[in-house]
Amino acid sequence: MSTSDYTVQTRHLRKRRFQDAKRAWKRIHGTLLPCQEAGYMRYRSVLGFGGFGVVQKWDVNKPNGTFDRTVAVKGLVNSWEPSRIRALKREVWWMKQFRGSEHLVQLVDLDPKLTGALEINREASDDIDPMIAMEELGRGSLALLIKRMLHMRKANSDLPEEFRAMEYIPNRALWHIFLCLTRACIGMAYPSSTREANSDGSIRESMHNIPPGVEPRKIVHCDIDIQNTFIADPEPSMRGGPTAIPAEPGSEHIYNPVIKIADYGCMVEWDDNWDTQTKLESLWGKRSYKAPASAFVSPSSNGKINRLTALEGTIQ
Repeated sequence: MSTSDYTVQTRHLRKRRFQDAKRAWKRIHGTLLPCQEAGYMRYRSVLGFGGFGVVQKWDVNKPNGTFDRTVAVKGLVNSWEPSRIRALKREVWWMKQFRGSEHLVQLVDLDPKLTGALEINREASDDIDPMIAMEELGRGSLALLIKRMLHMRKANSDLPEEFRAMEYIPNRALWHIFLCLTRACIGMAYPSSTREANSDGSIRESMHNIPPGVEPRKIVHCDIDIQNTFIADPEPSMRGGPTAIPAEPGSEHIYNPVIKIADYGCMVEWDDNWDTQTKLESLWGKRSYKAPASAFVSPSSNGKINRLTALEGTIQ
């Protein structure tokens, strides 16, 4: 295939994916339109879309019509495909296992009296067009943050030094991101159902509050990447000015917002007793973001992973 043929095919594929996402947007928006007409919800914008799904931003109002909160509503592209339906329902099921975890994106329960018979956050239904309503994190993904940083580097070259924006993420902020991601991994290994929640309902993922005798579950996310890692709005204590309030004792987010992992549609609970083919088929996700060890699972290894050898091979 020539370069020109490849370019034409790629352009055609992108156009088709965009049209599929556009049709999905119309379907999701149309499904929720009665909620908007009733004054319960109000459409805001598209948060993102891809080959699998579309995520829309909606405002949710209280029964008296005043603003309550913002949510992200996720629906499927090509919602008639059984594999996609299973993946979205799987995501809902896992989100319910992680309910309350501080660093894992949470479901938002909408008032069933207002949403009617809509299949929102229901993993056990037979509906062919399920949707997820989850918390919307106002600062976007890590991918967007990196994009902004790269843009700043380009824009700064034309500005006097005193007007230049920061072109990098400070080490302290990077360590904070690492801590948030570590806590998210602990939350997946020890789902929130095994621990007590704080007074506000959240659960700070830690190795210090796990009940005795509880073993870590072999949960593999399979799709952790910068598009699926999100940044929350700053806490009130970070904002300064008249709206600032004192931070709660023990808060880790006085100077940095919460970072959360999302998108559990590819998640599996690993079983070392699976046959090799099952193990290979269970390693979903984007090739560039798979765990290093997963690249070393092959038929010749009988599905076993020598993690130390895998890590050494990656470092070399």
